[in-house]
Amino acid sequence: ATGTASAMTWYNALNQCQALNSMNAGSGYGGKTKWRLPTKAELETLPNYNEPSPSIDAANFPATVAGGYWSSSTYVGSFLNAWPVYFTNGNSTNFNKTASGYVRCVATGP
Repeated sequence: ATGTASAMTWYNALNQCQALNSMNAGSGYGGKTKWRLPTKAELETLPNYNEPSPSIDAANFPATVAGGYWSSSTYVGSFLNAWPVYFTNGNSTNFNKTASGYVRCVATGP
């Protein structure tokens, strides 16, 4: 899919992914109804360090901006923080859930 990236809080990112499940009269976005925010481990598999910023395969992930993308993973040291993965360089660091970050939802199943 293509579109324009917009930044939002971690809580809004969770809601954005959940909202994809009820689109199209309940048949979900793209025919999928199991959309969710990816885990930190899942997001960390996406950076392509051979690509300049954004460090991601732009053919498979169009419209990706070089910024932090929220994961569903809460930081163990503080439930107020979560782990975004940065596509400027592939790094991840915990950040307050009320800060702004980007979202890339994933879906499971056929």
